Amino acid sequence: MISVRGVTKQFGDLTAVSNLDLEVGRGEVVGFLGPNGAGKTTTMRMLTGVLEPDQGGIYYDGSLISEDLNDAKQKIGYLPESNPLYTEMLVAEYLEYATSLRKMSSGEAKSGISDAVDETGISEVFFRPIYELSKG
Repeated sequence: MISVRGVTKQFGDLTAVSNLDLEVGRGEVVGFLGPNGAGKTTTMRMLTGVLEPDQGGIYYDGSLISEDLNDAKQKIGYLPESNPLYTEMLVAEYLEYATSLRKMSSGEAKSGISDAVDETGISEVFFRPIYELSKG
């Protein structure tokens, strides 16, 4: 579970995120919706350890993610709107690459990829290059 408690992030005089509380349960898929400048990207960067909050804390299974960023990054997935860097890769290759970054065993990787493909219904594009995919 990811718990966000009283998180605030400021850039100079601009408060990008103010006193955010949020809980995401294991296996939940969450999307952030809001107008430009609402703090969505800043929040995601804090959740993934790219930015540290100025106040409050972000916890993964009860532990502050800032205390073990490598562990948190292996367990928290983030898919930004922009395309991945390796658009010439097949979807299958990119997912295998992502599991290797998370240091998953071969069995965990195969199982995780299979589950993700089934849950998202992308089997028909699994062996297509990323650049051919629609963002819609």
